[in-house]
Amino acid sequence: IQLERTDDARVYTKNTSGENEWLFVKCQVANADSSMHQWVSHLGKTHLAMEPHIIAIYNTLRRANHPLYTFLKPLCRDTLLLNWAGRQTLASYGALAFGDYQTSVGVGQFMQLIGKMWSRYSFFEKSSLPNELASRGFTQDVQMPGYL
Repeated sequence: IQLERTDDARVYTKNTSGENEWLFVKCQVANADSSMHQWVSHLGKTHLAMEPHIIAIYNTLRRANHPLYTFLKPLCRDTLLLNWAGRQTLASYGALAFGDYQTSVGVGQFMQLIGKMWSRYSFFEKSSLPNELASRGFTQDVQMPGYL
């Protein structure tokens, strides 16, 4: 494990580190991984990404009394309220921002991480099912007996 991005940064291994030092390094990696998952994948790619879609579902499918609205309504029901509450607590800016105390990276930094992820995201490339499957190694040549 290498904690710094420099050419001469130390590389920690189980065999070259003390027991507590190795535990500390593994905790650093677990914390970074957890932060990326919670703030970028969960908040950024799930909650915040769904807001415009929920509003569009409500404004179009509900008004048209579309049968799909019945299916989607329970899936979208609490997301806008949860996002609003999250903005008032975890993601609020200020001198005593709760997110700064709750997270290791702080509100400003996790919002920067989310912004960076979205600036690199190509909706038409990443959102198509064939491209998504191919990026995970599932091509037309993959044999999956019993599933297809």
